[in-house]
Amino acid sequence: MLIPHQKLTIEPSDILKSIINQPKNNLKKYIPKQNIYLTGSGRSALKSIIQSNNLKNIGIPAFTCCAVEIGVKSAKANPIFINSHIIPEIKDYPKIDALVLPYNFGFLPDIEKIKKECKKRNIILIEDCCQALGAKYKNKLAGSFGNYAFYSFGISKNIGIAGGALASNKKELVRLENYPKKEIFNLILKGFAAKYILNPKFYNKKLIEKELLKNQKDLNYKMPNILKKIILTQIKRYNKILNIRTKNGNLCLKELDGIINFVKPIKNTELSWLYFILLSKKRKEIIKKLLKEKVDLQPMLTFKDLSKNSPLATKAEKEHFGFALYRPEKEVEFIIKKIKKVMKSY
Repeated sequence: MLIPHQKLTIEPSDILKSIINQPKNNLKKYIPKQNIYLTGSGRSALKSIIQSNNLKNIGIPAFTCCAVEIGVKSAKANPIFINSHIIPEIKDYPKIDALVLPYNFGFLPDIEKIKKECKKRNIILIEDCCQALGAKYKNKLAGSFGNYAFYSFGISKNIGIAGGALASNKKELVRLENYPKKEIFNLILKGFAAKYILNPKFYNKKLIEKELLKNQKDLNYKMPNILKKIILTQIKRYNKILNIRTKNGNLCLKELDGIINFVKPIKNTELSWLYFILLSKKRKEIIKKLLKEKVDLQPMLTFKDLSKNSPLATKAEKEHFGFALYRPEKEVEFIIKKIKKVMKSY
């Protein structure tokens, strides 16, 4: 059975190397702001941005990860939802202090257009780069355009084990507590185990769903040095990881065009290609048929219409499903082959 989750970037050897060595800090190769503050999670980075600027009303494109809403509410701010599909195209701007612009699944919108509108309305632009590390718009890195950017290094993201980052061109007053030692130990254990938990031979869908849907903690901590070292160890090979995902993404674009609807990159963007996202009103039926072909594709459970009443976001929630692209090319070819077989009946 081929599962929707990626071959994780973290290897047990990363943890061992991080204990022994002090890797070079080359985060600025992918995070373009002058100042980078490492945090306990992406949502704690967002919380810090909101609190340090005393922001009250935060615009959020309605279809995105529930962690964005958690970050806003934990900062005691009000989420104001904007009707949007997977790639945000904002036509109406409500009265807001800031806009969180999510790059869902690593896809980028027309960032310059949105930046221009935010500047005209005196809205602080916060780029959500949690799934877009290394993605580019007009050859400039995601994270270059807003007043702020934040990132996530969770175990299923572009790279990582845990933690996040807040990026800004000005000095920030970031008040964070020390990460509890017990939590650090648990994270490292998960890092060792994750490779096997997400191995098709040991895959337990219910266990993964339970982990994804459990109540999320604020994790309002500084990133401990050991987690930083694990992330820096992985980022040394991030170009190779990006190249694998890009090659697989381009293969899917070529082979599935005209076979099934899917999210297409807009002009002038280079993606991080975390996932390939399919779209269909008959999602449930297609998933069931693919399961019979030994391919498990699923909707991303934490991504939904956060407003619960935005037409475009509801459509995205009900129709999207997909698979991660960091995997051997032969697996992607197998998935494509099975999608083509199933879609012949439509």
